[in-house]
Amino acid sequence: MTQTPSVNAWNNFVMRSDPAAYGLKPRLRAAAIANLFMALANNGGINSFLTSTSEIDATEVERSLYEVGAKLAAEQFGAVLQGLGRPLPAASHDTRWAALEESWKEALDSLDTLSLAADEQLTQVLNRHVASYEDYYAGLT
Repeated sequence: MTQTPSVNAWNNFVMRSDPAAYGLKPRLRAAAIANLFMALANNGGINSFLTSTSEIDATEVERSLYEVGAKLAAEQFGAVLQGLGRPLPAASHDTRWAALEESWKEALDSLDTLSLAADEQLTQVLNRHVASYEDYYAGLT
């Protein structure tokens, strides 16, 4: 049976969950990173996500996706990272932009859009996460 969070808890999670706010709470941070990934990758692609989140190490993003149970998204993201052939540590926006400009290859374009299956799985696991932390997310202001 799939757990479904309240609309209020889900909306708070989506709109107010910031990875930087969770320091020593790794499960909440991983979910916040996965949420950010879902939003940005679905709005502009994985390249855009990587450009927009230069403050987060790309390997942490991959780990976070696995940690929340979004295996398909993690595998697709990992394939992009492997295709880049270089690490993408936390960096300034300009440094990240330059790294992506230099390393993004046309062959990666086919992986830039999150697959439907990966997106559906990511949404399901994040729904379960928010339902598990219903009181916490419902109380975010």
